[in-house]
Amino acid sequence: MLVWTDSFSDTMSPSVPHAAVTVLRAAGFEVLVSDHGACCGLTWITTGPLDGARSRLRHLLEVLGPFAVNGIPIVGLEPSCTGVLRSDLLELLPDDPRAAAVARETRTTAELLTAPSPVGPGDSCRLPH
Repeated sequence: MLVWTDSFSDTMSPSVPHAAVTVLRAAGFEVLVSDHGACCGLTWITTGPLDGARSRLRHLLEVLGPFAVNGIPIVGLEPSCTGVLRSDLLELLPDDPRAAAVARETRTTAELLTAPSPVGPGDSCRLPH
């Protein structure tokens, strides 16, 4: 799976991506980390200049799209940015098939850790009740 280091997490809380990688590897996942600079354009979306948001999202699709179209789950760390990938991305770039793939493959860490196999870690990584 791919841990997406969004601009917010990378800049404001760089310990979060590092911790996510540690947890996911401990759960048995093979973890890749996205290149820096794959911004979702949330600032542009919330303030109105949607052409700027589309520009950032097109770049994001260049970075994340190849993973998503090949069925590799993308783990979002910042909830608002993860929401952009699941919703706003589809609305702003509806004709780009990579947008649908990224939206489909985007998950939170909790969703990934609790998903059944083959996406999730399976029963061997579950904590006993």
